[in-house]
Amino acid sequence: MATLDAAVLRSEALRATILVVVFGVSSAALVLVPLWFHEELQRFFRSELAMRTVQLTVVGTFAYTLALRLLVRHALARGRTLPLSLQVVGTIVEAAIPTLALWLVGLVIQPAVMLFTPPSLVYFLFIIVSALRLDARLCVLAGVTSGAGYVALALWALAQPGPVELDPLLRSPFHHIGKGMIMAISGVAAGFVSAQIRRQIAAGFRLIEERNRITGVFGQHVSPAVVERLLAGGAAPTSEVRRVCVMFLDIRDFTRFSERKSPGEVVDYLNSLFGFMVEIVGAHGGIVNKFLGDGFMAVFGAPLSTGDDAGNAAAAALEIVARVEREVQAGAIPPTRVGVGLHLGEALTGTVGSQQRREYTVIGDVVNLASRIEGLNKQFATSVLVSDAVARELAGRHPARALGPVAVKGRSESIEVFALA
Repeated sequence: MATLDAAVLRSEALRATILVVVFGVSSAALVLVPLWFHEELQRFFRSELAMRTVQLTVVGTFAYTLALRLLVRHALARGRTLPLSLQVVGTIVEAAIPTLALWLVGLVIQPAVMLFTPPSLVYFLFIIVSALRLDARLCVLAGVTSGAGYVALALWALAQPGPVELDPLLRSPFHHIGKGMIMAISGVAAGFVSAQIRRQIAAGFRLIEERNRITGVFGQHVSPAVVERLLAGGAAPTSEVRRVCVMFLDIRDFTRFSERKSPGEVVDYLNSLFGFMVEIVGAHGGIVNKFLGDGFMAVFGAPLSTGDDAGNAAAAALEIVARVEREVQAGAIPPTRVGVGLHLGEALTGTVGSQQRREYTVIGDVVNLASRIEGLNKQFATSVLVSDAVARELAGRHPARALGPVAVKGRSESIEVFALA
């Protein structure tokens, strides 16, 4: 069953529950109250037969609403929707219930008088709760059939002979036709409300689906802030060239550490590190694009850019290094060192994969060079190394120590690298 269909059926179940409660309480009242106030009620109804007629009608309506609720609950349990034809029949039956009740009362008391008895208000109860069907058509049908049924009944009652102690205004057909029109208009109003509720529910489900799609494409490690911005402005197209700052992070001596620990201890250790690292990356506007066993690759500037992607990446890298040092000093994690490499440049960004599995990826030389720069931390005994492109972006904001031209694997020319920490 589709999510929206399930929500509609749950709303219908709520509607049925409301009707069960209303008519259940009414049935109990009409059965129990006469035990103490029999004479007063008999004078009110003007005859024993009229009182019994109302009791049987209300109890019968309670039985109908109870059966309706059981039917809806059964459909929910089976994951099925109620056929529209069945809902139409139910709407017509509910509109006919107060008409039938008034007609039965009109058979035992003065017909014109019965138009002003409490059952005449039951029309509006069914019209109001019809909004919970979340189908404007059924709401309008409830209003129109209720109004038509009441007007037909009123015209019949006013045509019956017999003395009637009513003001001429109340005996006027226009008075009752006006009441019927109000019922029809109420159905239209309920339909409008129902359509608005359905639209809001559908929009909520679309938002959830879009959020799940974004999380599925970019990974569960996307920060809530990035998800909200993607939802507000739309996700990046399938592929585009963007200027990004790529971060590679590696945990030093991880192989030696993992040799001495059980798999469970290794996983707990990585989770304790990645927990705050991913949070820091997200706080600075980046996303962790891939976990690489003992490290990860993060991207700043895709799918969204803050305009200062290199600055954000550098701030995140320095905060990660400082946080690791604090965690080690506090005894929260074993002695740990990390290496971070940053490079800024153009890359092809977008989603790749199949319908079953899609992933957001960043492709280009900027990725390869960022990885090579990170590896140079071992050579220079540093924690954060950046390329010349990043260092120029950070001029005047972060002190950078030039380490000179360095040859890197896979490149014919040397590159300038700078140490931030």
